[in-house]
Amino acid sequence: MRDGDFKKHDADVLQRMTKSGAFRKVANPGFDPEQWARDLAFLMDAHPQMREVTQFVASRVTLSLHSQGPLMVPPMHLFGPPGVGKTHYAKDLAQALGAPIRIQSMENAQSTALWHGTERHWSTASHGIVFEQIVLGDVANPIFLVDEIDKAPQEARYNPLAGFHSLLEPATACAVRDAGLDIIFDASLAIYIATSNEPRKLPESLRSRFREFAIQPPHGEQALRAAHVVATAAALKVSVPNFAPPEPALSRMLAHLSAREIYQVVQDGVARAVQGGRLRLILSDLPAEVVGDDDEMSPMLH
Repeated sequence: MRDGDFKKHDADVLQRMTKSGAFRKVANPGFDPEQWARDLAFLMDAHPQMREVTQFVASRVTLSLHSQGPLMVPPMHLFGPPGVGKTHYAKDLAQALGAPIRIQSMENAQSTALWHGTERHWSTASHGIVFEQIVLGDVANPIFLVDEIDKAPQEARYNPLAGFHSLLEPATACAVRDAGLDIIFDASLAIYIATSNEPRKLPESLRSRFREFAIQPPHGEQALRAAHVVATAAALKVSVPNFAPPEPALSRMLAHLSAREIYQVVQDGVARAVQGGRLRLILSDLPAEVVGDDDEMSPMLH
């Protein structure tokens, strides 16, 4: 053990590990079929552009139940233009799976130590985020959202993706070494979701380890339905008692926004409605630059 503050830190980590024991629970929504069915329906309606991804994950849940093995979801790479809801979908998927999610933007990542920790001989030595989520966490299969993976710097000396390859392979992920603590642990059940706008920037050696999905914005009836589902969920999450769900006609005016933007607009609108003494949204609760002019719908929404 090292001296000073590092010795105290190591002792604290050891105490937490000893208290938690060697095993972690595995999140699996299949053990509550009714709730899982509701969550699947929500994912399908709120994120129609992700239908193929949702079906892929659902098939893995079904497989785990029939095989009586742990839930294992292969690494996924969601790529497409900005604003199609990749990050928002990952958050909703994590909630549906009952797994904690760690969001890691790769735009400013500095080195592979992010994942595996810093070697102990360095003065800045510390453990990595995989150790933090699994060994010091409660769940063996947390979700790592590797956001904007195409923006990670890939210079040979500081490539933060260099040590990432081994985490995506079950054969090596079952015995991951954290350099900061010199401890080997099993990370083979961790779920990785990478997002990118320009997948061609990624090395083929990395892309080959992912199940890839090309994501495009929803259109037409899908977009209208998704906007209403997301707007309803956004209003519900504010937790104002007896607040009415947004009218479908109002939600339709938000269909051109991303899911994240709909959440922000609707929840800000709920705050304005409550300030005005109302328990429902009206058109004036939403920014004029967002909803625009719609003479046909405006009378019923005021």
